Amino acid sequence: MKLILESKLPKGELEISHQSSLMSIGSCFADSVGKELDKDGFDIEINPLGILFDPISIRNAVDQEQESLFIERDGSYYSLGFHSSIYGESEIEIKEKIAFKRLLFREKLEKADVLFVTFGTSWVHKHLETDGFVANCHKLP
Repeated sequence: MKLILESKLPKGELEISHQSSLMSIGSCFADSVGKELDKDGFDIEINPLGILFDPISIRNAVDQEQESLFIERDGSYYSLGFHSSIYGESEIEIKEKIAFKRLLFREKLEKADVLFVTFGTSWVHKHLETDGFVANCHKLP
């Protein structure tokens, strides 16, 4: 009895090595794969803008001109355009963090040989009051 499925896949055009500069952005899958590559000694920047599940949220997070809606919850400020792991003690602090993360993202992207982008969904969330796009589901009341 044969318990292994054998398949012969053609060699892809993309080759990476430990000398390659890599970046992964998008869903939690980008986080998981990025962490495995990092453990194996690859030079990789993992989700510098936080976990983002859909293409519109990723585009909005990258776009320097894109304004975000900010909320205060339990003494911390969050941007509805970013993952909740990015927060501040004031609206000014979170705006500064976002500006820094966008700058870091652009610098790392310019040096990256390969960019891995993963989407967790094609669905987007919208803020009912403003009709603006919301990254992820922030589970607000």
